[in-house]
Amino acid sequence: RSGRKELVFPVRFHKRQFLNAIKQHRPDVILGLGQCARGQHLRIEGQAVNRRRNSPDEKARPILVGGPPSLRTNLRLPLGRQGKSSSKAGEYVCNYSIGFIHVPHRYDCKKAIRLVEKAVGKMETAA
Repeated sequence: RSGRKELVFPVRFHKRQFLNAIKQHRPDVILGLGQCARGQHLRIEGQAVNRRRNSPDEKARPILVGGPPSLRTNLRLPLGRQGKSSSKAGEYVCNYSIGFIHVPHRYDCKKAIRLVEKAVGKMETAA
């Protein structure tokens, strides 16, 4: 045995907590970061879909009943070769914010932070 063990902890998204943070801080932009199981690149999600679920076993439900099926974003992050565009955000927290980046599970966390901070810094100087 290698002694290495992986644990997966359940994550629960609380819509009220998310909305309260928006009301309190009134941000100009919301950029969500989350983890994905596969891949070698950061994935910049190009749209949010009006679906959510709390676990893979659950059937997806609308976030906003009667809302549009999807919303596209005009967010462009300069991540270079490390970032790829995606149009399949999934059905979890990613769809609550239109600006979302998925970080692969085995991706170097410090490298991901540096890339995102650099990209956001470029966006701020361009504004």
